[in-house]
Amino acid sequence: MTLTACRLTAAEATTTVVTDIGEVVDWVRRYFTPWWTVTATQTTGPPPGGADGTDPDAPVIEAVADPATYELWAKSVLSAPEPAETEYVRSRTYSRRDGDRLLVVTPEERIAYQVTPGRVRIVGTEPSALRIPAARVARTVVWGRLERAGWTLLHASAVVGAGDRALLSFGGKGAGKTTTALMCARRLGLRLLANDRVFARPEGSGVRLLTWASVTSVGLGLLAGLGLYDGVRERLLAGEPFHPAQDPLVLEALRAGTRTAVFDPTGREMKVLVAPDRLAPWLGVEPVGEAEVGLLLFPAVAAGRVPELTGGDYRIGAPDLFTAGTEDSYPDVFGVRRLPEGAAAEHHRALLAAFGRLPRRGVRLGHEPAGNEPVLRTVAGLL
Repeated sequence: MTLTACRLTAAEATTTVVTDIGEVVDWVRRYFTPWWTVTATQTTGPPPGGADGTDPDAPVIEAVADPATYELWAKSVLSAPEPAETEYVRSRTYSRRDGDRLLVVTPEERIAYQVTPGRVRIVGTEPSALRIPAARVARTVVWGRLERAGWTLLHASAVVGAGDRALLSFGGKGAGKTTTALMCARRLGLRLLANDRVFARPEGSGVRLLTWASVTSVGLGLLAGLGLYDGVRERLLAGEPFHPAQDPLVLEALRAGTRTAVFDPTGREMKVLVAPDRLAPWLGVEPVGEAEVGLLLFPAVAAGRVPELTGGDYRIGAPDLFTAGTEDSYPDVFGVRRLPEGAAAEHHRALLAAFGRLPRRGVRLGHEPAGNEPVLRTVAGLL
């Protein structure tokens, strides 16, 4: 059997996805190439567990369509007296450990995982259904390797200007981090490094940023405000495929011409999911993978607000760091992100101290991109 081995590299972290499913290979390339390095080679078999070049301890990830094995693993987990239960990417997920082997199953997706030293094996009943799980596990493995190397995942957005200097924006939920990033990218031509999450690590006297490879989520109202709504809607009506995890509520709203926010029954805003390779054609935004922080920015966006610069007195703290206590979408169900005791706290202290030495400004913005442009151009000039 001929397999494809896709090696992912982000900074000093690597992992390899091995599969015979072309759709998985295509998705890994599409999903990560704008942000991280992906090298694909043909192979006749999976490499030994953990054999991954410069990162020998990183697990190898295998993705195969194997309905019989899925049923076997699912039965083993779900028939256990008390399987561990959690929510992973809004799906109920169950797991069971047996010595060095961990089995994880998401029945709604009909995907099961076996984690053993040096290897994560993913099985499902349909080949196309393995695209997203394979990418998620690969990203999680890289995430764990980066954390071990001193990187911290932040709840922040970032855009990059001249000299690879970044505006790194913080704020609570709804403050306008994504709005600010996309306005800067669309109106000023800055490159997009992150719309919601980004890795950071102190280096020398500054802070280095590395993208969190993911989709860019854009609300319908923001799409309209940026002048992008009609183009995205036309793509849908013309039959262009959207992200496979795109919520149907958003597609229905686009077909109906709805230009205001739509919400699911829990009150969560539903957004258009833009895959990394669609950033340029759909949003007119250029992605970039790394940069050095030039300015900390603390936006506050609200309708009718007069755009202006402020002092930037926001205090960066625990809510801005993704930790085991704050991560709500991607808990470490596979056990591949474990750090030595005290390491995360030490990394966080060093990063917060580094942030304290960087210049900072606040900015109040309205919903009209044209009205915000002068003050955003002033902010970009501070890089």
